[in-house]
Amino acid sequence: MAFLTQPARDRILELFDHYVSKQRPEAAARLIDSVNEALRVLDHDLVGGRTYPGGYPDLSGLGFLWFKVHRYWFGCRRSADHGGHVLMQILYDQADMPRRLLPDGPVVPWGG
Repeated sequence: MAFLTQPARDRILELFDHYVSKQRPEAAARLIDSVNEALRVLDHDLVGGRTYPGGYPDLSGLGFLWFKVHRYWFGCRRSADHGGHVLMQILYDQADMPRRLLPDGPVVPWGG
């Protein structure tokens, strides 16, 4: 089972609602496809990852492993309590990433 933090889950739902409200069903569908692919990567422990997303080497000291799916950067950390990686960050690749970082929060199952 894949896990993510509540702030990451909230970000996903906010992005989805934004795309729906702007009548962008393709973007909403691509977001969900991206999230499902990212969680599949985490669930199967396939994270290779980088220490920072895109062109933001200043974010390398935060302890996340970053990987990209479609237009989104995902940040995760290994969690012994949850048997693998936990998704903690989701950032659109054109966002001001340092300003859009999410706080830590409780860990929840995707879909739960």
